[in-house]
Amino acid sequence: MKGTHPVQYKIGKPFGVVVSVLSALMLSGCGGQGVCDDAEVLEMVRKLYAQGVLGQFTEAPEGAFTPQQKSATLVSVDKQSNITKCSTLVRADYVVLAKMVQKATDKELRENAAKKGMATFEDFLVNYQVQPLASGQNYVTLLR
Repeated sequence: MKGTHPVQYKIGKPFGVVVSVLSALMLSGCGGQGVCDDAEVLEMVRKLYAQGVLGQFTEAPEGAFTPQQKSATLVSVDKQSNITKCSTLVRADYVVLAKMVQKATDKELRENAAKKGMATFEDFLVNYQVQPLASGQNYVTLLR
């Protein structure tokens, strides 16, 4: 028995590593999308989307455009260039955008929209690609 114990330990440790790696791979396939749902990547998607809608010189107010992290989806990965193509929903909050041009409270704007039967937000599907750089950062490009 004592002779087999070290062998069991040596076998058990790599087995544990394999189980951990397989678990991580399975979890990444069920919700986690690698770089697609990375917080920094989604922040850059938000900035680029806001620039595309409002123009380069107009700063979007906080909360005007919000990428929905849970909707971030891996579309494809190019093995040669290591470029990942992704998509996510970006929510445009019309109340926040309206406050840029109107002097009204959120409550007033939401009540006005409800009276007129208008939506206060809308989700837009945004496609983007992420290319890892040698520096460890990612280069994000919105696809049109």
